[in-house]
Amino acid sequence: MIQNAIRLRPGALVAYDPRVWGTWRAWTLACLLVAGCDGGGVTLLVELRTDLVPGFEVASVTTVLEGEGVERVTSVRVGDDLLAGVRVAELEGLAPRVRDVRVELRRVDGTIAAQRVVRVDHRSDRGVTVVIARDCVAVVCPGVGDDPAAVSCVGGRCEAPECVNGDEAACGDAECTTGSDCPSLDPCSTPECVGSICTYAADDASCGAGEFCRPEDGCTPIPGASPDAGGRDAGTDAGTDAGGYDAGSCVPCQLVSPQCGCPAGQMCTWPSPTTSDDRVCRPIGAAGTGEACAVHEDCTTGHICLNIAGEGQCLEFCDSSADCVDESVCISIGTGTPVGGCSIPCNPATNTGCGPGLVCTAATVRDFPSGTNTWWTLCVPPGGLAEGDTCSGGGCGPGLVCTNTKCIHFCDTAAPVCATGMCVAITTPEFRQGPRTYGLCYERP
Repeated sequence: MIQNAIRLRPGALVAYDPRVWGTWRAWTLACLLVAGCDGGGVTLLVELRTDLVPGFEVASVTTVLEGEGVERVTSVRVGDDLLAGVRVAELEGLAPRVRDVRVELRRVDGTIAAQRVVRVDHRSDRGVTVVIARDCVAVVCPGVGDDPAAVSCVGGRCEAPECVNGDEAACGDAECTTGSDCPSLDPCSTPECVGSICTYAADDASCGAGEFCRPEDGCTPIPGASPDAGGRDAGTDAGTDAGGYDAGSCVPCQLVSPQCGCPAGQMCTWPSPTTSDDRVCRPIGAAGTGEACAVHEDCTTGHICLNIAGEGQCLEFCDSSADCVDESVCISIGTGTPVGGCSIPCNPATNTGCGPGLVCTAATVRDFPSGTNTWWTLCVPPGGLAEGDTCSGGGCGPGLVCTNTKCIHFCDTAAPVCATGMCVAITTPEFRQGPRTYGLCYERP
Protein backbone atom coordinates (compact mmCIF):
# COMPACT_ATOMS: atom_id res chain seq x y z
CA MET A 1 0.00 0.00 0.00
CA ILE A 2 1.28 3.46 -0.90
CA GLN A 3 0.46 6.25 1.55
CA ASN A 4 1.11 9.89 0.78
CA ALA A 5 1.62 13.22 2.45
CA ILE A 6 2.40 16.70 1.09
CA ARG A 7 4.83 18.94 2.95
CA LEU A 8 4.42 22.49 1.66
CA ARG A 9 6.69 24.13 4.22
CA PRO A 10 8.52 23.04 7.37
CA GLY A 11 6.01 22.03 10.01
CA ALA A 12 3.03 21.91 7.65
CA LEU A 13 2.20 18.24 6.98
CA VAL A 14 -1.09 17.55 5.23
CA ALA A 15 -2.25 13.93 5.13
CA TYR A 16 -3.46 12.48 1.85
CA ASP A 17 -6.18 9.82 2.18
CA PRO A 18 -5.27 6.82 -0.04
CA ARG A 19 -8.97 5.91 -0.22
CA VAL A 20 -9.54 8.75 -2.68
CA TRP A 21 -6.48 7.76 -4.75
CA GLY A 22 -8.51 6.38 -7.65
CA THR A 23 -10.86 9.38 -7.80
CA TRP A 24 -7.95 11.83 -7.55
CA ARG A 25 -5.98 10.08 -10.30
CA ALA A 26 -8.97 9.86 -12.64
CA TRP A 27 -9.81 13.56 -12.10
CA THR A 28 -6.21 14.61 -12.70
CA LEU A 29 -5.94 12.51 -15.86
CA ALA A 30 -9.15 14.02 -17.20
CA CYS A 31 -7.75 17.50 -16.57
CA LEU A 32 -4.58 16.65 -18.48
CA LEU A 33 -6.53 15.26 -21.44
CA VAL A 34 -8.56 18.44 -21.84
CA ALA A 35 -5.45 20.67 -21.63
CA GLY A 36 -5.70 21.43 -17.94
CA CYS A 37 -8.32 22.42 -15.40
CA ASP A 38 -8.60 26.02 -14.31
CA GLY A 39 -6.71 25.72 -11.03
CA GLY A 40 -4.53 28.80 -11.35
CA GLY A 41 -1.39 26.97 -12.49
CA VAL A 42 -0.02 23.80 -14.02
CA THR A 43 -0.03 20.22 -12.71
CA LEU A 44 2.95 17.90 -12.35
CA LEU A 45 2.64 14.13 -11.98
CA VAL A 46 5.76 12.26 -10.86
CA GLU A 47 6.09 8.49 -11.31
CA LEU A 48 8.91 6.43 -9.79
CA ARG A 49 10.41 3.20 -11.09
CA THR A 50 13.13 1.55 -9.02
CA ASP A 51 14.50 -1.92 -8.33
CA LEU A 52 15.34 -1.20 -4.70
CA VAL A 53 13.42 -3.66 -2.52
CA PRO A 54 10.29 -2.02 -1.02
CA GLY A 55 10.10 -2.05 2.76
CA PHE A 56 13.67 -3.31 3.19
CA GLU A 57 15.92 -1.07 1.06
CA VAL A 58 13.47 1.82 0.68
CA ALA A 59 10.75 2.78 3.15
CA SER A 60 9.65 6.16 1.80
CA VAL A 61 10.06 8.47 -1.19
CA THR A 62 10.52 12.24 -0.94
CA THR A 63 9.84 14.36 -4.02
CA VAL A 64 11.24 17.89 -3.83
CA LEU A 65 10.78 20.87 -6.14
CA GLU A 66 14.17 22.43 -5.61
CA GLY A 67 14.17 26.05 -4.52
CA GLU A 68 10.36 26.16 -4.25
CA GLY A 69 9.68 24.83 -0.74
CA VAL A 70 7.38 22.07 -2.01
CA GLU A 71 7.81 18.47 -0.87
CA ARG A 72 5.76 15.29 -1.23
CA VAL A 73 6.45 12.32 1.07
CA THR A 74 5.19 8.88 0.04
CA SER A 75 5.53 5.83 2.28
CA VAL A 76 6.43 2.44 0.79
CA ARG A 77 5.34 -0.97 2.03
CA VAL A 78 6.52 -4.51 1.43
CA GLY A 79 4.82 -5.82 -1.72
CA ASP A 80 4.58 -2.48 -3.58
CA ASP A 81 5.58 -2.98 -7.22
CA LEU A 82 8.11 -0.17 -7.46
CA LEU A 83 9.72 -1.48 -10.64
CA ALA A 84 6.42 -1.41 -12.50
CA GLY A 85 5.99 2.18 -11.34
CA VAL A 86 4.16 4.09 -8.63
CA ARG A 87 2.83 7.62 -8.43
CA VAL A 88 4.83 9.54 -5.83
CA ALA A 89 3.66 13.11 -6.44
CA GLU A 90 0.62 14.93 -7.84
CA LEU A 91 1.25 18.66 -7.55
CA GLU A 92 -1.19 21.31 -8.72
CA GLY A 93 -1.27 25.06 -9.01
CA LEU A 94 2.43 25.41 -9.86
CA ALA A 95 3.83 28.37 -11.75
CA PRO A 96 4.77 27.44 -15.36
CA ARG A 97 8.57 27.21 -15.58
CA VAL A 98 11.54 24.93 -16.07
CA ARG A 99 12.05 23.25 -12.68
CA ASP A 100 14.38 20.73 -11.05
CA VAL A 101 12.65 17.78 -9.42
CA ARG A 102 14.60 15.70 -6.89
CA VAL A 103 13.36 12.22 -5.99
CA GLU A 104 14.94 10.72 -2.85
CA LEU A 105 14.62 7.07 -1.82
CA ARG A 106 14.86 6.88 1.97
CA ARG A 107 15.56 3.97 4.29
CA VAL A 108 13.61 3.10 7.45
CA ASP A 109 15.88 5.41 9.49
CA GLY A 110 15.18 8.33 7.12
CA THR A 111 18.62 8.44 5.50
CA ILE A 112 18.84 8.67 1.70
CA ALA A 113 19.63 5.38 -0.07
CA ALA A 114 19.64 6.83 -3.61
CA GLN A 115 18.39 9.91 -5.40
CA ARG A 116 18.07 11.51 -8.81
CA VAL A 117 17.44 15.02 -10.13
CA VAL A 118 15.57 15.69 -13.38
CA ARG A 119 15.04 19.04 -15.09
CA VAL A 120 11.48 19.35 -16.36
CA ASP A 121 10.19 21.86 -18.91
CA HIS A 122 6.96 22.41 -17.01
CA ARG A 123 5.14 25.15 -18.90
CA SER A 124 1.97 23.08 -19.16
CA ASP A 125 0.41 20.11 -17.38
CA ARG A 126 2.68 17.08 -17.72
CA GLY A 127 3.96 13.92 -16.12
CA VAL A 128 7.52 12.62 -15.70
CA THR A 129 8.86 9.16 -14.87
CA VAL A 130 12.03 9.00 -12.77
CA VAL A 131 14.03 5.76 -12.92
CA ILE A 132 16.45 5.12 -10.04
CA ALA A 133 18.44 1.89 -10.30
CA ARG A 134 20.22 0.11 -7.46
CA ASP A 135 23.62 0.89 -8.96
CA CYS A 136 23.07 4.52 -7.91
CA VAL A 137 23.01 3.69 -4.20
CA ALA A 138 26.77 4.12 -3.74
CA VAL A 139 27.17 7.04 -6.14
CA VAL A 140 27.61 10.68 -5.08
CA CYS A 141 27.18 13.24 -7.89
CA PRO A 142 29.04 15.04 -9.23
CA GLY A 143 31.90 12.60 -8.81
CA VAL A 144 35.60 13.38 -8.93
CA GLY A 145 36.47 14.61 -12.42
CA ASP A 146 32.81 15.01 -13.45
CA ASP A 147 31.34 18.15 -14.91
CA PRO A 148 29.95 20.19 -11.96
CA ALA A 149 26.58 20.13 -13.74
CA ALA A 150 26.45 16.30 -13.54
CA VAL A 151 24.36 16.25 -10.37
CA SER A 152 22.08 13.33 -11.22
CA CYS A 153 22.84 9.60 -10.98
CA VAL A 154 21.67 7.71 -14.07
CA GLY A 155 22.52 4.02 -14.24
CA GLY A 156 25.44 4.32 -11.83
CA ARG A 157 27.05 7.33 -13.52
CA CYS A 158 26.67 11.07 -13.06
CA GLU A 159 24.77 12.99 -15.74
CA ALA A 160 23.24 16.44 -16.16
CA PRO A 161 19.61 16.73 -14.93
CA GLU A 162 18.47 17.30 -18.53
CA CYS A 163 18.95 13.54 -18.97
CA VAL A 164 15.41 12.42 -18.10
CA ASN A 165 14.22 9.64 -20.43
CA GLY A 166 17.66 8.35 -21.42
CA ASP A 167 17.51 9.46 -25.05
CA GLU A 168 18.25 13.18 -24.64
CA ALA A 169 21.43 14.80 -25.95
CA ALA A 170 22.53 15.36 -22.33
CA CYS A 171 22.65 11.60 -21.69
CA GLY A 172 25.72 9.43 -22.11
CA ASP A 173 25.69 6.08 -23.87
CA ALA A 174 22.67 3.91 -23.10
CA GLU A 175 23.39 1.23 -20.52
CA CYS A 176 21.06 -1.19 -22.30
CA THR A 177 18.35 -1.63 -24.90
CA THR A 178 17.04 -4.96 -23.58
CA GLY A 179 17.49 -6.94 -20.38
CA SER A 180 19.95 -9.24 -22.13
CA ASP A 181 22.41 -6.32 -22.25
CA CYS A 182 22.56 -6.23 -18.44
CA PRO A 183 24.85 -8.43 -16.33
CA SER A 184 23.09 -11.20 -14.44
CA LEU A 185 22.98 -11.08 -10.66
CA ASP A 186 21.46 -13.72 -8.35
CA PRO A 187 19.04 -16.24 -9.97
CA CYS A 188 16.23 -14.88 -7.79
CA SER A 189 16.25 -11.76 -10.00
CA THR A 190 15.79 -11.03 -13.69
CA PRO A 191 17.50 -8.15 -15.56
CA GLU A 192 15.16 -5.61 -17.15
CA CYS A 193 16.08 -2.58 -19.24
CA VAL A 194 14.01 0.42 -18.10
CA GLY A 195 14.60 3.76 -19.79
CA SER A 196 18.03 2.60 -21.08
CA ILE A 197 19.01 1.67 -17.48
CA CYS A 198 19.70 -1.83 -16.14
CA THR A 199 17.32 -2.81 -13.34
CA TYR A 200 16.53 -6.14 -11.68
CA ALA A 201 13.10 -7.62 -10.98
CA ALA A 202 13.20 -9.58 -7.73
CA ASP A 203 11.20 -12.81 -7.38
CA ASP A 204 10.54 -13.38 -3.69
CA ALA A 205 8.60 -16.55 -4.54
CA SER A 206 11.88 -18.21 -5.52
CA CYS A 207 13.15 -17.80 -1.95
CA GLY A 208 12.29 -19.79 1.12
CA ALA A 209 9.88 -18.87 3.90
CA GLY A 210 11.15 -15.92 5.92
CA GLU A 211 13.34 -14.64 3.04
CA PHE A 212 13.18 -11.96 0.36
CA CYS A 213 15.20 -11.53 -2.84
CA ARG A 214 17.96 -8.92 -2.88
CA PRO A 215 19.15 -9.10 -6.52
CA GLU A 216 22.89 -8.72 -5.90
CA ASP A 217 22.93 -10.88 -2.76
CA GLY A 218 20.28 -13.55 -3.34
CA CYS A 219 17.69 -14.79 -0.89
CA THR A 220 18.13 -12.85 2.35
CA PRO A 221 16.44 -13.43 5.74
CA ILE A 222 13.61 -11.02 6.45
CA PRO A 223 14.54 -8.93 9.52
CA GLY A 224 12.82 -10.44 12.55
CA ALA A 225 11.92 -13.67 10.76
CA SER A 226 13.27 -17.08 11.75
CA PRO A 227 16.72 -17.33 10.13
CA ASP A 228 16.36 -21.01 9.29
CA ALA A 229 12.76 -21.06 8.07
CA GLY A 230 13.71 -22.87 4.88
CA GLY A 231 15.17 -22.15 1.46
CA ARG A 232 18.74 -21.06 0.85
CA ASP A 233 20.74 -20.01 3.92
CA ALA A 234 21.94 -16.44 3.42
CA GLY A 235 24.68 -16.80 6.07
CA THR A 236 25.26 -15.43 9.55
CA ASP A 237 22.16 -14.45 11.50
CA ALA A 238 21.91 -11.72 14.13
CA GLY A 239 22.57 -14.23 16.88
CA THR A 240 23.49 -17.91 16.56
CA ASP A 241 23.33 -19.56 13.13
CA ALA A 242 23.35 -23.23 12.21
CA GLY A 243 27.16 -23.23 12.44
CA GLY A 244 27.04 -22.27 16.10
CA TYR A 245 28.59 -18.79 15.71
CA ASP A 246 27.34 -16.29 18.28
CA ALA A 247 27.59 -12.64 17.20
CA GLY A 248 27.08 -11.58 20.81
CA SER A 249 26.39 -7.87 21.35
CA CYS A 250 28.08 -6.78 18.09
CA VAL A 251 24.88 -6.72 16.01
CA PRO A 252 24.92 -5.52 13.33
CA CYS A 253 28.58 -6.33 12.71
CA GLN A 254 31.04 -3.45 12.91
CA LEU A 255 32.41 -2.00 9.65
CA VAL A 256 35.25 0.12 11.04
CA SER A 257 38.38 -1.78 12.14
CA PRO A 258 38.83 -3.47 14.51
CA GLN A 259 35.75 -5.32 13.30
CA CYS A 260 33.53 -7.63 15.30
CA GLY A 261 30.34 -9.58 14.73
CA CYS A 262 31.54 -11.99 12.03
CA PRO A 263 33.03 -15.51 12.33
CA ALA A 264 36.72 -16.19 11.80
CA GLY A 265 37.80 -15.81 8.18
CA GLN A 266 34.96 -13.38 7.36
CA MET A 267 34.63 -9.62 7.37
CA CYS A 268 31.77 -7.18 7.88
CA THR A 269 30.79 -5.31 4.72
CA TRP A 270 27.85 -4.16 2.62
CA PRO A 271 26.36 -6.36 -0.11
CA SER A 272 27.48 -4.80 -3.40
CA PRO A 273 26.58 -2.41 -4.89
CA THR A 274 24.65 -0.88 -2.00
CA THR A 275 25.63 1.34 0.89
CA SER A 276 22.23 0.88 2.53
CA ASP A 277 23.82 -0.38 5.79
CA ASP A 278 22.36 -3.86 5.37
CA ARG A 279 25.55 -5.35 6.80
CA VAL A 280 26.63 -8.87 5.94
CA CYS A 281 29.55 -11.19 6.74
CA ARG A 282 31.57 -12.26 3.72
CA PRO A 283 34.90 -14.01 3.07
CA ILE A 284 37.80 -11.58 3.44
CA GLY A 285 38.86 -10.00 0.13
CA ALA A 286 42.43 -9.47 -1.03
CA ALA A 287 42.53 -5.83 -2.24
CA GLY A 288 43.98 -3.26 0.16
CA THR A 289 43.84 0.54 0.37
CA GLY A 290 43.93 2.16 -3.07
CA GLU A 291 43.91 -1.15 -4.92
CA ALA A 292 41.46 -1.99 -7.71
CA CYS A 293 38.10 -3.61 -6.96
CA ALA A 294 34.78 -4.30 -8.64
CA VAL A 295 32.58 -4.99 -5.58
CA HIS A 296 32.88 -4.40 -1.83
CA GLU A 297 33.70 -8.07 -1.29
CA ASP A 298 36.94 -7.68 -3.30
CA CYS A 299 38.41 -5.48 -0.56
CA THR A 300 40.11 -6.67 2.59
CA THR A 301 38.75 -6.30 6.12
CA GLY A 302 37.51 -2.82 7.03
CA HIS A 303 37.42 -1.52 3.42
CA ILE A 304 34.79 -0.48 0.89
CA CYS A 305 34.93 -0.42 -2.92
CA LEU A 306 34.23 3.11 -4.20
CA ASN A 307 33.93 4.45 -7.73
CA ILE A 308 36.74 7.00 -8.06
CA ALA A 309 37.05 8.66 -11.47
CA GLY A 310 35.37 5.67 -13.08
CA GLU A 311 37.60 3.06 -11.41
CA GLY A 312 36.82 0.97 -8.34
CA GLN A 313 39.27 1.52 -5.46
CA CYS A 314 39.29 0.15 -1.92
CA LEU A 315 39.17 2.77 0.85
CA GLU A 316 39.16 2.09 4.56
CA PHE A 317 35.98 2.61 6.61
CA CYS A 318 36.14 5.33 9.29
CA ASP A 319 33.99 6.98 11.94
CA SER A 320 36.13 10.13 11.85
CA SER A 321 39.58 11.27 10.70
CA ALA A 322 40.98 9.86 13.96
CA ASP A 323 40.51 6.39 12.41
CA CYS A 324 42.63 7.33 9.37
CA VAL A 325 46.42 7.18 9.21
CA ASP A 326 49.25 8.87 7.30
CA GLU A 327 47.60 12.30 7.03
CA SER A 328 44.45 10.99 5.32
CA VAL A 329 40.99 12.31 6.25
CA CYS A 330 37.59 10.71 6.74
CA ILE A 331 35.21 11.73 3.95
CA SER A 332 31.54 11.14 3.24
CA ILE A 333 31.01 8.15 0.92
CA GLY A 334 27.30 8.69 0.29
CA THR A 335 24.31 10.62 1.53
CA GLY A 336 23.11 9.26 4.86
CA THR A 337 25.71 6.49 5.23
CA PRO A 338 26.66 5.72 8.89
CA VAL A 339 30.42 5.62 8.21
CA GLY A 340 32.95 7.39 6.00
CA GLY A 341 36.01 6.39 4.01
CA CYS A 342 39.67 7.36 4.54
CA SER A 343 41.28 9.30 1.69
CA ILE A 344 44.57 8.20 0.13
CA PRO A 345 47.30 10.56 1.48
CA CYS A 346 49.21 11.30 -1.71
CA ASN A 347 50.95 14.64 -2.43
CA PRO A 348 49.38 16.53 -5.37
CA ALA A 349 52.20 19.10 -5.54
CA THR A 350 54.91 16.48 -6.07
CA ASN A 351 52.62 13.79 -7.54
CA THR A 352 53.86 11.15 -5.11
CA GLY A 353 52.08 8.48 -3.07
CA CYS A 354 50.05 6.72 -5.79
CA GLY A 355 50.48 3.32 -7.36
CA PRO A 356 51.65 2.55 -10.91
CA GLY A 357 49.65 4.22 -13.66
CA LEU A 358 47.92 6.65 -11.29
CA VAL A 359 48.53 10.31 -10.44
CA CYS A 360 47.73 12.30 -7.33
CA THR A 361 45.08 15.01 -7.46
CA ALA A 362 42.65 16.59 -5.03
CA ALA A 363 39.05 17.74 -4.86
CA THR A 364 36.56 19.09 -2.35
CA VAL A 365 34.19 16.70 -0.65
CA ARG A 366 32.13 16.52 2.54
CA ASP A 367 33.99 15.68 5.75
CA PHE A 368 32.64 12.79 7.81
CA PRO A 369 30.89 13.09 10.15
CA SER A 370 30.67 16.93 10.27
CA GLY A 371 29.46 17.38 6.69
CA THR A 372 31.59 20.49 6.15
CA ASN A 373 33.48 20.96 2.89
CA THR A 374 37.06 19.73 2.98
CA TRP A 375 39.85 18.76 0.60
CA TRP A 376 40.84 15.17 0.01
CA THR A 377 43.62 13.63 -2.04
CA LEU A 378 43.05 10.70 -4.38
CA CYS A 379 44.80 8.65 -7.04
CA VAL A 380 43.32 8.68 -10.56
CA PRO A 381 44.36 7.78 -14.10
CA PRO A 382 46.27 10.71 -15.65
CA GLY A 383 44.61 13.09 -18.07
CA GLY A 384 46.29 14.41 -21.19
CA LEU A 385 45.87 18.15 -20.74
CA ALA A 386 48.88 20.36 -19.96
CA GLU A 387 49.22 23.41 -17.72
CA GLY A 388 47.16 26.27 -19.12
CA ASP A 389 45.03 24.07 -21.35
CA THR A 390 41.27 24.62 -21.33
CA CYS A 391 39.41 21.97 -19.33
CA SER A 392 35.90 21.12 -18.23
CA GLY A 393 35.81 19.45 -14.82
CA GLY A 394 38.79 17.14 -15.39
CA GLY A 395 41.23 15.65 -17.87
CA CYS A 396 44.31 17.52 -16.58
CA GLY A 397 47.71 15.86 -16.39
CA PRO A 398 49.87 14.97 -13.35
CA GLY A 399 50.00 17.63 -10.62
CA LEU A 400 47.24 19.68 -12.25
CA VAL A 401 43.66 20.49 -11.36
CA CYS A 402 40.87 21.98 -13.47
CA THR A 403 40.04 25.41 -12.01
CA ASN A 404 38.07 28.12 -13.81
CA THR A 405 38.28 26.05 -17.03
CA LYS A 406 42.13 25.99 -16.92
CA CYS A 407 44.58 23.26 -15.86
CA ILE A 408 46.64 24.72 -12.99
CA HIS A 409 49.49 23.23 -10.92
CA PHE A 410 49.18 22.46 -7.22
CA CYS A 411 51.99 23.83 -5.04
CA ASP A 412 53.21 23.52 -1.46
CA THR A 413 53.07 27.04 0.00
CA ALA A 414 56.09 26.32 2.26
CA ALA A 415 58.26 25.16 -0.66
CA PRO A 416 56.52 26.38 -3.82
CA VAL A 417 57.62 25.18 -7.23
CA CYS A 418 55.75 27.03 -9.97
CA ALA A 419 57.02 26.99 -13.54
CA THR A 420 55.14 30.23 -14.12
CA GLY A 421 53.46 32.64 -11.76
CA MET A 422 53.23 32.42 -7.99
CA CYS A 423 51.86 29.98 -5.40
CA VAL A 424 48.59 31.25 -3.91
CA ALA A 425 47.22 29.39 -0.89
CA ILE A 426 43.81 27.75 -1.29
CA THR A 427 41.42 29.20 1.28
CA THR A 428 37.90 28.05 0.32
CA PRO A 429 38.29 25.81 2.25
CA GLU A 430 41.92 25.80 3.35
CA PHE A 431 43.78 22.82 1.93
CA ARG A 432 45.96 21.34 4.70
CA GLN A 433 47.51 17.88 4.83
CA GLY A 434 49.58 17.20 7.90
CA PRO A 435 52.21 19.98 8.11
CA ARG A 436 51.62 21.12 4.51
CA THR A 437 49.34 23.82 3.17
CA TYR A 438 48.62 23.61 -0.55
CA GLY A 439 47.99 26.33 -3.09
CA LEU A 440 47.73 26.81 -6.85
CA CYS A 441 50.23 28.33 -9.28
CA TYR A 442 48.60 31.47 -10.68
CA GLU A 443 50.20 33.74 -13.25
CA ARG A 444 51.39 37.04 -11.87
CA PRO A 445 49.06 39.94 -12.69
